[in-house]
Amino acid sequence: AEKNGIDQSNKRKQEVYQNSLKAWQEKKNQFELKQREQHATVETDRIAYLARDIRGLSEYWDHILSKSEYPDGFPKEFLFDYMAEAKLLLLDFRLPDLSSLPTLKELKYVATKDEFQEVHVSDAWVNRTYDDVLYQITLRTLYELFQSDSVGALEAIVFNGWVNSIDKAT
Repeated sequence: AEKNGIDQSNKRKQEVYQNSLKAWQEKKNQFELKQREQHATVETDRIAYLARDIRGLSEYWDHILSKSEYPDGFPKEFLFDYMAEAKLLLLDFRLPDLSSLPTLKELKYVATKDEFQEVHVSDAWVNRTYDDVLYQITLRTLYELFQSDSVGALEAIVFNGWVNSIDKAT
């Protein structure tokens, strides 16, 4: 009777193992199928890029610009049009507005009042820095596009930078 109980226990363990193995193999097959599909998509995009196909170039440039890291609150919106015969890229790029820049310089603790006091940067500093930020974003974007152009599809880029903001004066 004891041997029969051991055999039953081993049988259950074997069934659990077989079920786990089937589930793992199914997940593995799904993963490999998804991986093959992704590789096929990447290869199709690569071939289109190397052939200077407009769709392939657009996908590539979209990927390049989407990977650029900017601070939180900075927009990541852009549109482009490509004129193949002139190797010209028309780029509309949304730039951050003035409110996207941080203005807090430091946080001081005032012991006599037992409170924190915020110290902000001057308006002149904000305006000067904002101008620099816009120029740097523009130059960085142009650099990234030209630097990544391994098939010689770009000879010129028209960069249109747009800022969405509300003029408080009007």
